Amino acid sequence: MVLDDVIGYFASEIFPDHLLEKKMIFRVIRDSDVEIQEEAEDLVRSFELALKRRRTGDIVRLEILEKSDKELVKFITNKLEINPNYIYEVAGLVGIQDIDQICKIKNSKLKFKNFTPREVERLKEYNNNFFETIKKKDLIVHHPFETFDAVIEFLNQAAMDKKVIAIKQTLYRTTLDSPIVKALISASENGKTVTALIEIKARFDEEANIQLARSLEKAGVQIVYGFAKYKTHAKSSLIHRREGGKIQTYFHLGTGNYHPVNAKIYTDLSLFSSDKKNGCRCRKILQLRDWIF
Repeated sequence: MVLDDVIGYFASEIFPDHLLEKKMIFRVIRDSDVEIQEEAEDLVRSFELALKRRRTGDIVRLEILEKSDKELVKFITNKLEINPNYIYEVAGLVGIQDIDQICKIKNSKLKFKNFTPREVERLKEYNNNFFETIKKKDLIVHHPFETFDAVIEFLNQAAMDKKVIAIKQTLYRTTLDSPIVKALISASENGKTVTALIEIKARFDEEANIQLARSLEKAGVQIVYGFAKYKTHAKSSLIHRREGGKIQTYFHLGTGNYHPVNAKIYTDLSLFSSDKKNGCRCRKILQLRDWIF
């Protein structure tokens, strides 16, 4: 049973002393694009103001059930000043994506068995030492079939390694409690130079990204933001390590996000390498505005 029906059945109790004549289920979708001027003096502040305006953005879609009362549809359309071309009739449920709430029920009998990804075998040959493994040969990891924990461990080892002097990281979608974010904070606290390029323009994650940037700044991480009119979608980590009087570069390039939950669902590839040519390409990806390595 859906909540829509429950409300309809008990409408007389919700609105006592009123007579229910007609009812209608509808869903309004507003324009969620956030437009920022490139010359904005304070990019973060501009995004915060734009996010507030999103709540009253132009209506781009009105979903209604099939065979809805025509007078009610006309009433809603006029009141909200909706273009008739933006009205869509749906069968079954309005906002059907909301049934994902069922998945959040903590009942193992209603879910598939948890999938356990395999460990990265080649790492075991070098006692799980990423730097020794990558120096020998490039490493490609296939997620989620091979564990995403390898990416996290790569950064954890860099954060604790006394020879590592700097870490450069792009962040597009992640969480405040992400183990990757914790690794960056640990690295900063251990005296390493840590720089994070945070792309605020990640739809519906903008507020979380702004909060993430502020949390990292408090921990001493240097924060760089992408361009206002362009989305920085690169997923890369760059690590500088002092070895034998020289600076060796190690890096990770991924097709997915540094998101600890999504990484266990989507199919992506991770490339770990210390190749100088690819390292130069990685640096170019991370060279934005005045952020020069």
